[in-house]
This record gives sequence, structure tokens and C-alpha cells, in this order.
Amino acid sequence: MAVVAHTAKMARPAKDGSSSRDHLLFRAKQGNAVAIAELAEPPYPETLEYLHGWFGKLNGMRREGMSSIAPFTSGDILAADQLFDWGIEPHEAEALVVLDGAWRAALRDDGKKPAERAEEQPTPAWPTKKRSV
Repeated sequence: MAVVAHTAKMARPAKDGSSSRDHLLFRAKQGNAVAIAELAEPPYPETLEYLHGWFGKLNGMRREGMSSIAPFTSGDILAADQLFDWGIEPHEAEALVVLDGAWRAALRDDGKKPAERAEEQPTPAWPTKKRSV
């Protein structure tokens, strides 16, 4: 899960539209040791590489929800299994759901408290009250 969370953290968009990885790469090229350390991927067992690959394919096919990325559904996993002929076992499907949760949590984790995020919500472009005629 640490690798998936790290990858999500690196993909998290910054205020300027680039990714966290882009900012860290820029600082790392300047010799910033903290940035170099943050770019390092956590180790994971080689025996789970196939699962990481499956997750990457599923993640690439992910749909967007109303306010965030949509979680994997059993239908998504079943469709990918049939499409790519993975032969997914139940414990592997469960692992993909867990990895998906770690990915989405890492994307959401911006270090802000919920109240701070609420303050950043955009103002609707449409009227919120009915006008009387």
C-alpha cells in the first residue's frame, strides 16, 4: 500500500497545475536532499509486482465522480479481469480494493483539516435562491 500511496502523493496536483513530483524533481535537480528522499519509492515485494501492474491498469481506466475520483467497483474489477484475462482470485480483488482506498486517501491527504477544505469550496456560478417574479 505504501507504493500506491506514494505514487498518488506524487501525482497530487499543486496549485500551479503541475504535480507534486514535478516540484520535487525541480528541487532535487538543485540538490535538495529532502526532495531527493521524498522522490524515492518505498520498497515492495517483487511477488506483488503483478498486483501493482493490475492496479495501474485499473487506475488508468478510472471514472471521475461528481467531486472526486470514483472508487473501483466490483464491475470495474470484473470487466478488467475479463478484458485482460487476469484470472483474479477473490483475495486479489480484495487487495485491489484496499490499494484503491490507499490511493484515494493519499490524493485527498493535503495536510488540511476538513474545515479548511470547506473554506476553499468554489462559489456556485448559479443563483442559490429562487428569484420572485
